[in-house]
Amino acid sequence: MCPNDQYSVGDDTAAPAVVRILGVCGGIGCGKSTACQMLVDPLGCIGLIDADKLAHKVYEPGSLVHNEIAAEFGSDLLSENGEIERSKLGAIVFNNAEAMSKLENLVWPHIRVKIEDRIKEMKRHATGAKHNIIVVEAALWLEAKSWHDLLDGLWVVQSSKSIAIKRLKDRRGMPECEAMNRIKAQEERGVGNLTRIEQEIEKNVVTRMITNEGGLENLRIELQSALDDPSSFKTQSRNECRQVDT
Repeated sequence: MCPNDQYSVGDDTAAPAVVRILGVCGGIGCGKSTACQMLVDPLGCIGLIDADKLAHKVYEPGSLVHNEIAAEFGSDLLSENGEIERSKLGAIVFNNAEAMSKLENLVWPHIRVKIEDRIKEMKRHATGAKHNIIVVEAALWLEAKSWHDLLDGLWVVQSSKSIAIKRLKDRRGMPECEAMNRIKAQEERGVGNLTRIEQEIEKNVVTRMITNEGGLENLRIELQSALDDPSSFKTQSRNECRQVDT
């Protein structure tokens, strides 16, 4: 057990508790954000880190990534106030694997640093959680292999394509053709692709698949069952022994 992966719950005399890091991902419309929020409240995990929101911060004007992206993909991506126009950048990388790879190589290391910083902060301030687990939501956990050493478990939230399309239409007002195109684009990268997920389960990369095709109570029951099942996490904890300094 690594000393830097511990924190005390309650007073200073309490026994230190190992904090596990749980990654959660899934395709668009699968309900992964709802699942992540539910893991914290009402199910009692320490807290939630949204890696996609952290990613927005690394694009901010003046950041190293902002300057590197402008140099790599052109200053015409910048708006009048100097911000990267994500729609223009998306148009460049959406169907261009080489360009996407370049973008990921620029951005992902910086996002990882921000994730680690948030983990440290949560560990310092966490007390009294029912489950000593920090949840990290990221759409591309399967793709970001250089992040996998952060995790004690990786759960994929999955739903049928028809249900995902209905959610996107009903909750986001997305046209059906756009919803289908987004799901297809993600599947081609392995996100939400059931065959890919099963392969990652066999390799013990994915430690649990969460089916989300019913209501909120069904999802809560499924998540609680996963939390209670030791096989939902890696058999050899990341805490033995990857350092995240606190």
